[in-house]
Amino acid sequence: MLRSMFKLVKLLLLLAGVAGLGFLVFGVDLGGKTLYQHLVGIGRTEEAQVLGDEIEKKAGEVRRKVPELIAGKGAPGGAEDAGPLAEISADDRRALEKLLRSKKAEDQP
Repeated sequence: MLRSMFKLVKLLLLLAGVAGLGFLVFGVDLGGKTLYQHLVGIGRTEEAQVLGDEIEKKAGEVRRKVPELIAGKGAPGGAEDAGPLAEISADDRRALEKLLRSKKAEDQP
């Protein structure tokens, strides 16, 4: 009972905080404009547009490189260099399978 009341109080405080933050961002004038209006104005400047273009360019490069890195191409330590994980002995594999079966059996009713 006490825990549920504590959770309710935390939720109400969180909601009050979010509402207060929303009021500050959208409702309070700072020099004739709200904080939101100031941020929108900053986002429309040429410098911000250039920054956005550069971020999109770098994100495109990352999107192209990530699948190659995941596949193990072009990076040291990729799939072909898996090292010890690729060298599991037959005894270790059997012990692992036995452990997994026992844990699975424990989880099933």
